[in-house]
Amino acid sequence: MSTLMLVRHGLSQSNAGLATRDPAEIELLPEGHTQAEALATRWSLGRPDRVVVSPYRRTLQTALPPLSRFEMGMSPEVWTEAREFTYLSPPAVPQTPHERRPAVSRYWSEADVHRRDDGEGVESFAEFW
Repeated sequence: MSTLMLVRHGLSQSNAGLATRDPAEIELLPEGHTQAEALATRWSLGRPDRVVVSPYRRTLQTALPPLSRFEMGMSPEVWTEAREFTYLSPPAVPQTPHERRPAVSRYWSEADVHRRDDGEGVESFAEFW
């Protein structure tokens, strides 16, 4: 029998309401690193056969302590398919979630699954689906 353990990343800059720009580069805060260390310390399911992360920096940062604890001597597998729905172009300058709220509200109020913002890595909901 196999066990699948799903773990969300630790507390990140964006989760804390800090200004960010590129979703892929958002990092863990010190508390997030502490959470990742606690995950490794409290892990009670035995040595994982493999560790898989999304292509986001915060997920790798969360995976590093368990990889170290179990002396896995490897990098986690990066699954590019495991990603966020990026529907708005990254801002030219870092923005907080509060500053992005008007654009987010406009996007969702239009209810257009084919709406696509300009920018690299941006997709419509239909493309994401």
